[in-house]
Formats: sequence, C-alpha cells, structure tokens
Amino acid sequence: GAGIGGGQGNMGSNAGNADIEISGGTIEATGGYTSAGIGGGYYGDATIKITGDAVIKNAAGGFFGAGIGGGGGGNGDITISGNAKIENAQGGYAGSGIGGGYGASGTVAIKDDSTVTATGGEVGAGIGGGVGGLADITIEGNATVNATGGVGSAGIGGGADAENDEDDGNGNQISIKSNESGAPTVNATGGVSDVDNAGETIPGGAGIGSGVGDATAEITIEGKVTIVAKAVLDCINGLFIVW
Repeated sequence: GAGIGGGQGNMGSNAGNADIEISGGTIEATGGYTSAGIGGGYYGDATIKITGDAVIKNAAGGFFGAGIGGGGGGNGDITISGNAKIENAQGGYAGSGIGGGYGASGTVAIKDDSTVTATGGEVGAGIGGGVGGLADITIEGNATVNATGGVGSAGIGGGADAENDEDDGNGNQISIKSNESGAPTVNATGGVSDVDNAGETIPGGAGIGSGVGDATAEITIEGKVTIVAKAVLDCINGLFIVW
C-alpha cells in the first residue's frame, strides 16, 4: 500500500482509494509496490489536499506509483496551497512525481505561496500523467514549481504514450497564470530520449506540454509569470543536450 493513503486494491474495487488532507507537520513517505508515496494503493485513485505550513520532505512512489497521487492504475487529484512545501516528490517507475500512477492521469492545482519540486519516474511526467496518462494542471499565484519528466515524458503535462481523451477529445490542459496573490515561477524540463528494447529511439518530452505519443496539449499562460521550459533532445555519455 501507500506510505500514507490507500491499501492494496484491485481493478474495479475501491480498496486502494484515498482521500487525504495534510495541513501541517514534516512528512516523509515511501510507497510499497504499485503504490504512491502519498495517495493511492494499487489501482487506487487519490484526492489529496496539502496546505497550511505542511512540509513534505520526501514522497517516493513504489513501482508504478506516483510520488504524490495515484497508485499503479490510479488517477490523482491534488491541490497544493497555502505555504506548503513539497521538497521532493519522486515517481516510481512509470508513475508521475505528482499526479497519476501507471496508465493514469493527474489533475493538479498549485497555488498561493506553495513551493514544489517533483520528478517523474521513468516514462512518467514530473507533474501530470503517469505513462499513458494525461494532465490537467493549474499553477497560479506566488507559487514556485520545479518539475522534471522521466524518459519521453513532459516536465509538466502528459506521460509518454498518452492519447487524447476518448470522450471529449481533449489532450493535456495546462494553465499558468498570475493573480492577486502574485505571479508564479516555473522551471520545467522534459524527460530525456532513450532507446527501447527493440532498439527504437524514444524521443524526449516537452518541458511543458505532452510526452512522446499522440496526445495534444492546450497551454494557457496569463499575466507576469516567469517560466523556464526545456525539452531535452538527447543524452550522450551523461551530457544532456537541451533545446
């Protein structure tokens, strides 16, 4: 199960689901196999609110799980607000740093004076979808966000191999805007390219937008925001080539 959240669920059950609110304290959490650090267990969806003066020192997902969000196969709906600090959210293999687990999507709102650092597991977004998952992301106010995607995935946005939603046709939806609380600062780096088991090259992901695959991205930027977004084209002998 999750470090904090749902237990071991199954497809079609609610056993792995979690509804979590954290408003203070200093927390470290590590998920078990197929589970989030904070959030859902296996096939568990998670609704998570982190606010107040809460400090998440480290939230690490197990294999297929998000650092903060859904377990393997589970969606994550996460709101980070107030003065909350996420010092490190690390996705497990194929999970996002913050958002969806393996094959699942992430809805994430980051606002107020919060500070967030998130890294996707291999083929998962830093903030957004796990592998095959889409993202619905809002960043606003005086927030500071640092996000790095896993192989072929966006820093902020979709995981690798995602497709647009079958019902409404939407892809990744991303909004970054200032408001009366201030203007956000966002640093986002897409995941590196790699070679799969068949010897085919997996391209890198966008800094903000989509991972490699067919999913589109609709990005809205409003107000006096500060953004540094990089797509990594390749990694040769440890040297990252960015664009």
